[in-house]
Amino acid sequence: MKLLLNYWRKVIILAVVCLAIASCARNPANQLARELYPKFGHLSAPEHNFEQLWHLFDQHYAFFELKGVNWDSVYQQYRPLITANTSEDSLLHHFAAMLNPLRDGHVRLTRADTNVISLERRPCHFAREFRDRLRDFQENTFALLSQNGFAEIQHQIPIPGYVELGFDHLYSYTQSSKLGYLRIVDCRNALAAFDRIINELSGTKGLIIDLRYNLGGEVGKEMAARFLSASKVYGYLKTKQPKGFTEPIPLEQKPSGTQYTPPIVILINDATFSAAEEFVLVLAKESHVKLMGSATGGYLSDAFTYRLPNGIVVSLSNQQYLDLDYQLLEDQGIQPTHTLSNSLKELEAGKDAVLEQAIQLLKNGSNQ
Repeated sequence: MKLLLNYWRKVIILAVVCLAIASCARNPANQLARELYPKFGHLSAPEHNFEQLWHLFDQHYAFFELKGVNWDSVYQQYRPLITANTSEDSLLHHFAAMLNPLRDGHVRLTRADTNVISLERRPCHFAREFRDRLRDFQENTFALLSQNGFAEIQHQIPIPGYVELGFDHLYSYTQSSKLGYLRIVDCRNALAAFDRIINELSGTKGLIIDLRYNLGGEVGKEMAARFLSASKVYGYLKTKQPKGFTEPIPLEQKPSGTQYTPPIVILINDATFSAAEEFVLVLAKESHVKLMGSATGGYLSDAFTYRLPNGIVVSLSNQQYLDLDYQLLEDQGIQPTHTLSNSLKELEAGKDAVLEQAIQLLKNGSNQ
């Protein structure tokens, strides 16, 4: 019996190792490394790193056409500038010049998760207008909720990295006699706490979900599944590969977790990013859901990551998210059903037109 157990233990270990090896072999980043290291490994370090970065984007970046960037021309312009004597500072300066025209929030060059260069982004109007007033903006939101009969705000899960931006907790929530309010700062994986909050709000007749200034995370669609009435296709996805794009594949989501399906108004703006946008995309066509505010940020692609020979980790956008009409959402964002915007002027007056309109919509019971 002992010999038999040892035999099967070895078989299981071998199977796990084989699966791990197969997984690594299929990993696009590993495949790219196996191609590029032999091809350019004989070059000097600056030239090798340049070639790897250029070929990485050439094979996997999804938006050259959208951004109006001719990547072959970029190579012709910058490759002659890179020699064996190019310092790392100069190399990074050239990388920034190559990548800035993309103005893509998912393009990053980091070491130990710290940016080694600062890259240009498309302007975010909400962030610019409220840059130093985000805490005031949130406190004004909470004060207006209190004025409209909502109970004291409850908070869950401290998020120290957001404190300087004005947000202390991942979730803030409250309810009145009929309506609920839930502020989500980040779509990170804290689904157990999320389900507990939804359960607390389950007795309400309508819910406001505030995603204004949500920079993304990992589980946007899984969070949205709590508010689905049935399984659905909510869009399509194309992935950039070395030989071109994959065919569009349906994006599907089914209900899961603690369910809530009374009327919902989701508050959005151009600081609603990435996984938060996928949250919105999942629910955008639901009959019990309305979107209020302004278009989301238009940063939907997941980030493809790759380590250069010098240790710098590059992330880039390698996917195209399409809506149900096969329209590209990158840079365009998801459009609201009710268009309103916030301003510093109304903040100074203690107003929040977006929130107040959402409350009125749900109070009227029309959700139209």
